[in-house]
Amino acid sequence: MVSDFDDATAVRFLIYGRLVSEAICTFADLGCPELIGDSGCTAGALSEQTGTVPDRLDDLLRLLAAFGLVRTVDDGTVRLTERGEYLRADRPGSALPTALLVRGVVGHAWDGLESTLRTGAPAFDSADGRSFFDEIDRNPSMRAIFDDSQARGLDLDLAAITAVVRSRDCGRIVDIGGGDGYLVAELLTLLPRHTGVVIDRPVAVGRARARMSAAGLSGRCVCAVGDFTTALDLEPRADDLMIMRHICHDWSDEVCVRILSNCRSAMTTGARLAVVEHYRGEQPPVSDDDRMAAIMGLYMATVTSGRERTIAEYEKLHATAGLAVIAVTRFGGSCLIESVAAG
Repeated sequence: MVSDFDDATAVRFLIYGRLVSEAICTFADLGCPELIGDSGCTAGALSEQTGTVPDRLDDLLRLLAAFGLVRTVDDGTVRLTERGEYLRADRPGSALPTALLVRGVVGHAWDGLESTLRTGAPAFDSADGRSFFDEIDRNPSMRAIFDDSQARGLDLDLAAITAVVRSRDCGRIVDIGGGDGYLVAELLTLLPRHTGVVIDRPVAVGRARARMSAAGLSGRCVCAVGDFTTALDLEPRADDLMIMRHICHDWSDEVCVRILSNCRSAMTTGARLAVVEHYRGEQPPVSDDDRMAAIMGLYMATVTSGRERTIAEYEKLHATAGLAVIAVTRFGGSCLIESVAAG
């Protein structure tokens, strides 16, 4: 995006990226993507419905058009571009919940980046007095946005994860830290002979039970309260495929080893663990996937104390926890690391 500029301008472009992000998140928070919808909306009507000053809304729309998110057709109607459609709630892979998180507490935590660099602690904790996960447990609307963000991100990984699950000789899918159960619900719908378990904190489990009930899957899925950092209260089965998606990157190496060790203790011969994460390349960032991993590294540092890792680093954590990595599947900037109990 900045390759056509000289270096001095390119650096300024990156600095002003904060304003671009704020513009996109504000556009989303105002409900503009849904107001524009399929039919489009004039700037005047958009201004009236959002309670914004027309001239200033025009400034916002002009910036979003410059970044390929909206366009104005000849009759003055504002429409979302194909890229902009990803700010709509019903679009698979929607970035709307991500924008809402960044507009709120996540973005505020980023303001404390210097504190994280100096102390190593997540700025979210010092800004709000609670950990990120404690906060979403006490804030139902934030919990819903977070779960939706996880689900919409999962839309991008689901085909690859499903392909792995289909090809493995497993009968029960155990989603550790499975949130509101979106992954298990999708997999059970696609794989009618499988059963499932969702393990997470009490608030998340309540939402998972509601999802399974609505999907008619309550008879095939157990939703159980558990703390994967302490122990997993699970009767081991040889046909288990245990899945952890975007869990390890939330935690320090020490806690990751503890979590993986708890998984190891809940596994018997034949069972597998599948860890799904973004991963860093071994070299400096050169691709969009590498850049996203670098961004997510600071995201995790400021919000949860975690980090993104290389595949080699994940393999080392597995080995320390008594797990032997047997396969690694890469898709986009993500990987699925399969392991079994070592020894």
